[in-house]
Amino acid sequence: MSKGWCGLVAAALLFAGATASAQEHTTQGPVWLLSSYQINDGHFGAYMTWLRRHSLPLYEARKKAGLI
Repeated sequence: MSKGWCGLVAAALLFAGATASAQEHTTQGPVWLLSSYQINDGHFGAYMTWLRRHSLPLYEARKKAGLI
């Protein structure tokens, strides 16, 4: 094998070992939920009405159950 291939293989093995060991030491932490919505001009009120009608009851149920 040429020097270039040997160097490439060695670098790949070193990188793979570094990422594998980095994933072993994890701690449990908070889980975040992020949502992004794009609202058309003039429809913000309709979106807020929909949000109150559909999402708010789900969040209240989760809070009551102690999930959030």
